[in-house]
Amino acid sequence: MAAAKAWRADALTGLRRGTLRPSGAKTIRQAANALIAGMSEGLIRNRSGDAYKPSAIRSYADALRLHVLPELGARKLSEVQQRDVQRLADDLLAAGRDPSTVRNALMPLRVIYRQALTDGDVGINPCTGVRLPAVRGQRQRIVTAYEAASLLRALTDDKDRALWALALYAGLRRGELLALRWDDVDLAAGILRVERAWDPRSRVFIDRRVGRAGESCRSLRLFAKPFTR
Repeated sequence: MAAAKAWRADALTGLRRGTLRPSGAKTIRQAANALIAGMSEGLIRNRSGDAYKPSAIRSYADALRLHVLPELGARKLSEVQQRDVQRLADDLLAAGRDPSTVRNALMPLRVIYRQALTDGDVGINPCTGVRLPAVRGQRQRIVTAYEAASLLRALTDDKDRALWALALYAGLRRGELLALRWDDVDLAAGILRVERAWDPRSRVFIDRRVGRAGESCRSLRLFAKPFTR
């Protein structure tokens, strides 16, 4: 009932502002293609104003192709209503999809309608008020210090041991490990700078010095004291 009232309120607001328009020609599929193209070219950005990462673009494209377009692709943007989006979410959950998959499947649809509102293609957002399943996170097991040391002792190659040590003790991700350069290591000061990440699928380096604060470069101390020979 609350969601229906919110939908009605949005519609009335759209009518008063003159933004509630009759059915247009653009379909969900056309809007989805434009979204992915705009993301890839850096023309459509996230709410923080940053360009979408290649991995995020792939995730959106997969969600649209697998879940959204088969059901709503032929529908016009202005024809889709909240109940249509709710039915899509309910059907995905009933088909055994994980709650996180359901949420991720609808994420690009939300972006499509956010862009459509900005462009004036629609007057209301049918994703507003849609009930989504709760995501219950599972606690991941973390290796103990003894297990980490045992793994490093078992490695015979120095390069492998260095990579695994950075992953275990410094918390570097695979893409960050693959993007490391010798210029990132300051042995005299005992500092490792994490400034880039490698995306293996798009085969590009992502500069971590720009973008949201949580993704800016960071410096990690490698030794308790400066390294000396």
